[in-house]
Amino acid sequence: RTPVFFSSYTGHEALFHYTLAPILALLGPTTLALRLPGALWSAALVPVIALLGARLWGWRSGLAAALAVACGSWLVHVGRIGFRANTLPLVSALAILFLYMALTRQRQRDWLLSGAIFGLSLYTYLAVRALPLLAPLLLIYLAIWHRPLLRRSGRGLLLFTIALLVVATPLIVHMVRVPSDLFARVEQISVVDTAGDSWPLLVGRQALATLGMFGVRGAANGFFNLPLRPVFPGIAVLPFYAGVLVALWRWRSLSHALILLWLGVMLLPTILAADAPHWLRAIGAAPATYLLWGLGFGAIWQWIERRWRWGAAAGLLAVAVCGLWWTQATAREYFGVWAQRPELYYEYMQYATDAARAAEETPADQALLISEDYYRHATYLFLAPRSRSAQWFDARHAIVWPRSAPWTAIVSASTPTTADIQPLLATARGEPYASSGLYAYMKLQGDAIPLFEPPTPFQSRFGTILDLAGFATSGAIQSDQTLHVQLFCRALASSEHELRFFVHLEDTQGQVIAQQDALGYDAREWQPGDQFISFHDLKLPPALPEGPLRLVVGLYDAVNGTRYPVSGAGAHGDFIELPLP
Repeated sequence: RTPVFFSSYTGHEALFHYTLAPILALLGPTTLALRLPGALWSAALVPVIALLGARLWGWRSGLAAALAVACGSWLVHVGRIGFRANTLPLVSALAILFLYMALTRQRQRDWLLSGAIFGLSLYTYLAVRALPLLAPLLLIYLAIWHRPLLRRSGRGLLLFTIALLVVATPLIVHMVRVPSDLFARVEQISVVDTAGDSWPLLVGRQALATLGMFGVRGAANGFFNLPLRPVFPGIAVLPFYAGVLVALWRWRSLSHALILLWLGVMLLPTILAADAPHWLRAIGAAPATYLLWGLGFGAIWQWIERRWRWGAAAGLLAVAVCGLWWTQATAREYFGVWAQRPELYYEYMQYATDAARAAEETPADQALLISEDYYRHATYLFLAPRSRSAQWFDARHAIVWPRSAPWTAIVSASTPTTADIQPLLATARGEPYASSGLYAYMKLQGDAIPLFEPPTPFQSRFGTILDLAGFATSGAIQSDQTLHVQLFCRALASSEHELRFFVHLEDTQGQVIAQQDALGYDAREWQPGDQFISFHDLKLPPALPEGPLRLVVGLYDAVNGTRYPVSGAGAHGDFIELPLP
């Protein structure tokens, strides 16, 4: 199968994945293989911007713009991450290059290439969905200020449209068939869904924040950049402002208007989304941004040349000095400041990489258990084939008995444990692992299987897939206190359904006073005979009702809400009632 769109995890455009595949085949399952494609896509933008800038405004502007792309921290940061967004700047820049060549040279080949590459851009990254707005804006501009050019371009525009549709049709068909892929992520991040001011005021505030990211105040999100650092810090923003002023002054020139329109359209994804400005959502505007910086630098360079006999040499020297200074500044910022922030160890899940390596080193004759926030975490499956046969659980909500001994359990930093894990520690030895002082995981090892002894035996059965062998409760049933419940379970069969326990404290009318729904050992992991303890903490309200209370437990399908029938002790149809302390 060769899907044109990957629907999982709110949807992924496919182009990056198809460039990742051959590199994975060549280098194998390594972090380098995941990151290299993004870096290559980002680096390839440098010569394209140089060519586009030279076509638009001459070699000086092209050289300066390419320098900005190569040295600026925006694309250096994002380019070193294995994100599909890195495909958008290059593909859109190529599309604009051939569109400008088509408009100025009127060659059929340029029209066809431009249309095809615009169609290809739809397979890059979510933000590209704003790019089609460039078409009506450009047509209006041409109709008003360049009508003869528009008339000459009629045949070319038809070729452009045909090429675009040929390339884009598979994706269009997919979106018609699966409309949720078109709207799901947009609805999640849309600024319209955020609370606060009226929509026009909110968008206006978002637009001001986005415009400020170039030289005043950058993105607050430290995941993709140094927090609050603008695209051009300090006086480095002056060529950009100069370029914008030159483009506005010469707005009747096609080359200047085209880049201004491109910039404005590609800023919309961050203006209309929450948390503006956002470097990743605005990445489609990066080529136009650096082109305008190059335009300003080139204009200053030419101004000096006209007034000083050594102006050309001074300009080249300035480019060299600027490049050297900018390179070391970006490198120092990236490696010496941003990369040293301890929170990135967790935000980029480096702890999972370290834990996966530990899992892979586990001897084959040992049972392996892995506690992680995400079920069957992709980092482990990618880097540690050994983890594919492990028992997966979430130590915040359950502990699992190994199926054999000796055994090793890797408890990730993403699933911090409580005293509930004590039964598993009875016969185990533990060793925490930290990288540069940052906690990654706890490694537990045992030579024997711990005893499975519920403090209060209680024999009940949920359907035909799970036995309740007993339970334990602790904590006072008092206002503002927490009632801790442990359910000692034994699996009878696996299930492909996403199951949950509900544990309710109810009054005599069935009104829920406190509850927690959880199941820290996914039913897809179960094998007949598996033993585990499910933890549930019920936070009691400030005021408890008068009269007796009851503790009820049930098992249900988290997707459709269907409850499993119950038999045995305390059974009441689809739930059991446990005695309170």
